[in-house]
Amino acid sequence: MNLKKLAVASLGVMMLAGMAAWAEGNGGQGAEGVKVHNKGKGEAKPAVAATDIKVEGVVAKNEKTNKDGKVNTRYELTDATGVKINLPAARAGKGGAAAAYNLDDFVGFKVTVVGKGVEKEGRGGKRSIQVTKIESIVKADTGTPAVPAAAPAAEPAKAVEKAL
Repeated sequence: MNLKKLAVASLGVMMLAGMAAWAEGNGGQGAEGVKVHNKGKGEAKPAVAATDIKVEGVVAKNEKTNKDGKVNTRYELTDATGVKINLPAARAGKGGAAAAYNLDDFVGFKVTVVGKGVEKEGRGGKRSIQVTKIESIVKADTGTPAVPAAAPAAEPAKAVEKAL
């Protein structure tokens, strides 16, 4: 007899929990049109409108392998102050047309990016820039690729000499 009561009580609790989840997923309106309490989530923040933006710096390519073995490629631009700005991936045009730019062609070069984006002031006065759309990307100089200061060319030779 106790097993039957336990089963009926469990079924009732599950139905109640399901109805509460449905009410929250239904725009916060319950089955009777009663507003469900928001439980401290607060109001949604308004979306920040993207503005015209122009940034200059050196493009770098970062590849990371996830748990499934898939390689994720991201491109970032490092400006003169050291701020790293993620660049959006190139998308194919309408009707299957080729993408307007290929970021692989700009890796290691100093470039000027013009497009849409958002510039924010973060915690502690830290500046944050997010580029949402690239309208044009141009190499700043047509000479040799920029060499990162952190990786001098002489270091591998020293490592080989130490090994011998």
